[in-house]
Amino acid sequence: MRRPFSVCLTAPSGGSSRLYWEDLTRQPFVFVAPPETDGATVASLVKRYNWLQFDTSLTSGRVAASWMRKIAPTVKPKFELESIEAVLAMVSTGLGVSIVPQLRGAMEAYPVRQISLGKNAPTRQISFACRGADFDNRRVTALRDAFKLSYGPASA
Repeated sequence: MRRPFSVCLTAPSGGSSRLYWEDLTRQPFVFVAPPETDGATVASLVKRYNWLQFDTSLTSGRVAASWMRKIAPTVKPKFELESIEAVLAMVSTGLGVSIVPQLRGAMEAYPVRQISLGKNAPTRQISFACRGADFDNRRVTALRDAFKLSYGPASA
């Protein structure tokens, strides 16, 4: 069965013009550290802990790795993990630090210290996409409305 919709990351260059796109939320990337590191600077944390890299086969992982190289150009990753949740689980137990997109829900599930990357921090856009012909389909509309409620208002 063909799905008439998708919830996906919008490419930095934009999505296909053949689809209808509706932004759901924008997730900023944040530096994450073990919870007991209150007061420590990002620079001192990078020196003290291993870098746990998010999967660089994904656009979000490449963005995170690029920012980590800006912060600490000589640091090499200790592990490359395939999910943000795996990164957060390891960081929460004190095994390292990382840069990941700020996921609502996952950040509450794992006790990590979140440090802003500043006003120029990268973000990733989560969007709902469907074929134009399906835009008014009542099932697609119901799903789009459910995703909007789930993600909350799209932030700038």
